[in-house]
Amino acid sequence: MVAPLGKLLSETWSFVQAHAKTILIGAVVFGLVLGGIQFAFAGVLGYQAEGVMQNMGINTERMEDLAERMEAGDEAALGEMMGELEGLQTMTKGQAAGFFFGFLKNMGPGILLLWIISLAVYVLSSTFYFLIALKKGKDIGALFQNSVQLFLPMLGLHLWVFLRTFAWIPVIGVITLIILGPRFVLSPVLLVQEEKGVFESARISYKKTSGYWGKIFGNMFVAGLFIGLISMALSMALFITGPLALLLIPILSQVMCAFLIVFMTKLSLGILQSGK
Repeated sequence: MVAPLGKLLSETWSFVQAHAKTILIGAVVFGLVLGGIQFAFAGVLGYQAEGVMQNMGINTERMEDLAERMEAGDEAALGEMMGELEGLQTMTKGQAAGFFFGFLKNMGPGILLLWIISLAVYVLSSTFYFLIALKKGKDIGALFQNSVQLFLPMLGLHLWVFLRTFAWIPVIGVITLIILGPRFVLSPVLLVQEEKGVFESARISYKKTSGYWGKIFGNMFVAGLFIGLISMALSMALFITGPLALLLIPILSQVMCAFLIVFMTKLSLGILQSGK
């Protein structure tokens, strides 16, 4: 029988507390990697964006100066900034299209690379937390090693589930994600714990979750909302640390991700045990 929401949250919290050291080590490692990658790309993309703005005739140093004056309460700075941007209003459609495609050419590859690397780190980190949630070892080195070994199957599973759910959104709408998404919630657990293949994990998950859609969607929605609100509040509190927040917030996000994965794992195990 699947436990009620309150019990699932309580059991998840107890589990996270019991495995806090292992989870925190993973959160720090993956959080710092993500934070470092994002910081590095922010510098590169910022430099490229500055070049694009200069090509559009915008003086970036002048705009920064005006922005600082506006923050200081200088009302005249807003009028001066609008004057600097008047040239954009007289731009022809051809010029606008040229600058737009120039922007894509300069910024697109970097943004795509950042997305790919971030996806890879997310797959590794989520696999790491699934291994912890399924009690597949306590040794940190072994957990990281097993995460790497499972990277390709887990990546394949993510892509396959994406094709089965998210890819249909532009055609049919978000309703496909709402209806089909919960049906694949068991697939990572099946892949990691029972060592099923990518397609078999997705197929069995879809079959086993028949009749559980409402319970899965409701529990995951409330848990996700709960985690989101806590994460938002803590992130706002971390902003007082200044530049250090750029490193602390990704670590916090990893801890929240670990909590949600443990919750999802316990929900999945309850459904699998109910079906036996």
